Parts: sequence; structure tokens; C-alpha cells
Amino acid sequence: MRESEKRQVQNRISDVVRGVRWRWRVRLALRGLMWVVALTAGVTFLAAIGLERARFDADTVIALRVLTWFTLLASTMWFLVRPLRRKVTD
Repeated sequence: MRESEKRQVQNRISDVVRGVRWRWRVRLALRGLMWVVALTAGVTFLAAIGLERARFDADTVIALRVLTWFTLLASTMWFLVRPLRRKVTD
């Protein structure tokens, strides 16, 4: 096999590996996004119930708003950013 043919084969293999890695990362991102949306929606729903029970007290509104934002940020870091930062092995 000539040198140029070897390079072509190596380039083709590299392209295939790159495509597999990209699809793997997209799958991780979609799974993480699903968790982020589900958890945030759940906390928002529970916050709405809590606000009804607390009669929309100002302190409760602020606390539940902070809790909802914290859930969004924490779940994004845990389920989306952390898996995507993982090193891919060959």
C-alpha cells in the first residue's frame, strides 16, 4: 500500500471516529437537556403548589423563585455540562 493510500485510509478512519464522537455527544446533550427540563418543570410545579398554600407571601415567592433558578443552574451543570466535559476514549 502506498503512502498516499495509507493517508486516505487514516483520514477516513478519523472521519468515522469524529462522527461517532459527535453523535455520542449529541446523545449526551439531549439526555441531559431532558433531565434539566423535567427537573425544572417539576420544581416549578411544586413551587406553584407551595405558593398557593402560602397565599403568595412575599418571602415565599422570593424563596421559591430562588429555588427554581438554583434547580435550573444545578441540573444544567450536573446533567449537561459535567457529562459533556468527560474525556472521550478511543
